[in-house]
Amino acid sequence: MNVFMRYVRDFAKHLILIALAVVVAYTGKSFSCSRVDASFKGMLPDVENGETLLIDRRPAWTGEFRPGEAICFTFASGSDLLTWAGRVAAVPGQTFEVKDNALIVNGKQYKSQHAPSVERFNVPPVMVPRGHLLVKFNARPNGVKRLQQHLVPLSAVRGRIIR
Repeated sequence: MNVFMRYVRDFAKHLILIALAVVVAYTGKSFSCSRVDASFKGMLPDVENGETLLIDRRPAWTGEFRPGEAICFTFASGSDLLTWAGRVAAVPGQTFEVKDNALIVNGKQYKSQHAPSVERFNVPPVMVPRGHLLVKFNARPNGVKRLQQHLVPLSAVRGRIIR
């Protein structure tokens, strides 16, 4: 084998190793695991309390979430920082209201197969503020006493739940 072909083969090996290193670094930065707080029961039966979830962190960087996606976020309760899960009901710029125990997003009733969490409040039409998501739970979690606690800042969102 001549010197040039050996050089090409070695260069190809190094190029493949570099590509694999980039893929591993990107995957490690894009995905993580997060453990939901043991006392959190707001997403039963979809997410068990204390369950460890695989999180795709990329949507949290871009802020690109769609209604219906399950997300993981941090929630400050007094001096504790808890990790909760919820489902996106509305994104920034969408209007929501709660009347007659129904959540209405952009004029259409939000369909849910679980017990209401937001629906216990009476809310006139309000736009989801920039930098926030309206989050809905399967059941009302302990500690949620105000509607504002359903408006989660994007800075608190860890990412989309993959499983």
